Amino acid sequence: MSGAEPARRRPGRPRLEEPSEEYRRKREALIGAAAELFRQRGYAATTLDEVAEALDVRKASLYYYVRSKDALLQLVFERALGQAIETVERIDAIDDPARQLDALIELQIGVVTQDPGHFAVFFDELGARRTSRPGG
Repeated sequence: MSGAEPARRRPGRPRLEEPSEEYRRKREALIGAAAELFRQRGYAATTLDEVAEALDVRKASLYYYVRSKDALLQLVFERALGQAIETVERIDAIDDPARQLDALIELQIGVVTQDPGHFAVFFDELGARRTSRPGG
């Protein structure tokens, strides 16, 4: 026997090291719903109340997943860019330049047809924010 007592666990539930699968799933649903509403109505015209209604939750519940409407827009941007970067990295691995060009064209068509909400919001809001800056 070594005489040393094992470390005692603190009372209460152990802290999660990373978000649960349910949290990630609900947050992804929130981002998707927001992207679609932002695309349909525009970012400025869409309220968090409308996003909550689309998800059939209370507005206060949204704040568990995002701190503000701007933070939600940032998540929409990050999702759109993340998807594009993943695809471009796969295309970059293609050795044949003609096949790379074909893949890039297919990417553009796919973005527009499969998930138009994310990139529509990205480009609409990016342009709106640039023109709303002083001197912009």
